[in-house]
Amino acid sequence: MSVAELRGCTALVTGGTSGIGLATAQLLTHAGSHVIVSDEDPDRGKLAATRLGSGTRFLPASLADLGDVDFLARQTPIDILIAAAVIADLRLLQGVYFLVAAVAPPMIRRGGGAIINVLPSAPEFSAALRSLTRTWAAEFGPHGIRVNSVAPGPPGTDNALGRTAEPSEIAAAIAFLASPRASCITGTTLSVDGGAAIGRTRQRVARTDRSRWTDPGRVTPNL
Repeated sequence: MSVAELRGCTALVTGGTSGIGLATAQLLTHAGSHVIVSDEDPDRGKLAATRLGSGTRFLPASLADLGDVDFLARQTPIDILIAAAVIADLRLLQGVYFLVAAVAPPMIRRGGGAIINVLPSAPEFSAALRSLTRTWAAEFGPHGIRVNSVAPGPPGTDNALGRTAEPSEIAAAIAFLASPRASCITGTTLSVDGGAAIGRTRQRVARTDRSRWTDPGRVTPNL
């Protein structure tokens, strides 16, 4: 990705002090964005800000606290919102809802922006946030705001690639969706899971006679 594509943008990354959030903040900082990271742990936040460098600000905040959510929304006009904090209960999901509701109007007034939600592992919250992603995309699309989500796969090797995605790989998908290269992508979920949906197919293929791939006379479709 070209550094110039995100240079000068202001991005808010919730949960930006560890894991996927930190990897995303690092990538955006390298791309020249002004990055604000939030987390409820001040010590972890200070360490992350030091690691990310002078172009980054840390704000102690919890999505479970609506006062903190309002505080985050009132920061420097935000061009990119990345909701990467782990959603482990209903209060945190509500926090994302109210944060988007507060950030979207200023985005609309400035002509648009990008919102990317990182789906949690808990299926009920993942389904809810996936549904909200589509709803927000339909509502904000006419105003130039694109809303997408990224679905990291579960840890383990039960997928087509036989490995777990690295945080940096998931961050690359998030940065792509935030960039102008994804200018006509909204309301979708990008799975970064090594092909988890075809994991069973991979296992079935692994049990077949591999010689059919090396013997030209035996190459047949895997039916």
